[in-house]
Amino acid sequence: MEKKRLSKALAAAGIASRRAAEEMITSGTIYSARQLYDMGVIDVLTPDGTGEAAVHGFIRKHSRNMSGRQAFEKAKNVVSPVTEEELLRVVEIWADTALRLQDRDLKVMERLIRAQVRSTQNLDEQQMSGANVVPMHALTAI
Repeated sequence: MEKKRLSKALAAAGIASRRAAEEMITSGTIYSARQLYDMGVIDVLTPDGTGEAAVHGFIRKHSRNMSGRQAFEKAKNVVSPVTEEELLRVVEIWADTALRLQDRDLKVMERLIRAQVRSTQNLDEQQMSGANVVPMHALTAI
């Protein structure tokens, strides 16, 4: 009974994550690192200059339970597999789309790029003031 419940939970998580990914791609929304962290897209937030230490800490933390982590990843891939064929098809679709872009499409992309640059500049200013820095308790404990 417990296995059945776990498989249903993994299936639901796979469906939810695909829907979330679709929403992220199609909405045009620019997400902050904190929002991506809260959504579970990224695993660790770390202040500027501490990324390398954060990676080493993440590896140390997760290598302690390597067999459990590997089993979870295998189960996740069974529930939501992505085959090489699917990846190649996705690349083909995006490449074909890129080759058919019109001037209007390029202007929209340029506008999105400018908006993203403005947004990241605003985020940089917030981070400089300390507004978006997340304490890394887990890293200091390792």
